[in-house]
Parts: sequence; structure tokens; C-alpha cells
Amino acid sequence: TTTATITNGISINTNASILSTAAVTNSKEKRCALCFFGLPRSYATMVLPSIEKHILKPNANHLCDIFVHYFHQTNEAAGRYNNGGDINPDEILLLQQSVERLYQNYTSSSTTTRTTANNKPKLTLLFTNETSDDFFEQRSSKL
Repeated sequence: TTTATITNGISINTNASILSTAAVTNSKEKRCALCFFGLPRSYATMVLPSIEKHILKPNANHLCDIFVHYFHQTNEAAGRYNNGGDINPDEILLLQQSVERLYQNYTSSSTTTRTTANNKPKLTLLFTNETSDDFFEQRSSKL
């Protein structure tokens, strides 16, 4: 699990051990989650701008928790739909900066109670990664 710290007042928790079903099921507040999964190819140049425009901005007032699982892979062989090439898997961590930027001026004027002591939004941003070999080894019995 990759962890990060936010210093601008937004409380973003990237520690998987704090997540619990009880915390979600006991909440009387409506919640949402944005879940991303896959290989982060062309992430900084193509994927992230699209995620910001079409997913993060339209959902900013909902304070969705964000969960990211990605393959830590540095290259990809050519396939049917692409030429393959180098991949920078760490580019996916740029999502944290996008979330910070989009939520930095957010105030809890909505009905949400998920705020910190200084009235900033409180949400979960969790990154997990593994190699594709690890993924299939751990789940082969279920596939």
C-alpha cells in the first residue's frame, strides 16, 4: 500500500488498516466511492485530465472516497490495440494532487458531516498496487 500525507487541511487517509465495514454501515450519511483499477498507461497525459474533468469535478460536492488499485508494471508488450512501451506506474499518484487541488476550497456548506475540526472535508484516498503476477497468483483459485 502506498501512503501519502496531505498538509493543506484536507484530511485524506491513505492507510488501508483504518478502513472498516462498521464505519461505513454505521454512518447515517449517504456516501459514495470512486473506484479505479488497472494499468496506469498514459496516465499523466491522457487519463488524469479526463478523470478530473469527467469524474472528480462533477462529484466534488459528494465527497466521494477514492480507492485505486493499479498494476506496478514498467513496460507493456504490444497488443491488439496498442504498440506497447514504457509505463511510469508512479504517475497514478498524481491523482492525490488533483484531489487536493479540487477540494482545497471546498467548505462543508452542504449537508455533509464528514469534516475535520477546521471544517475541511474528510475523505479516504487509498492506493494499492501489485504486479500482475502477484495479482493472478493471489487470485488464481477464484478466476
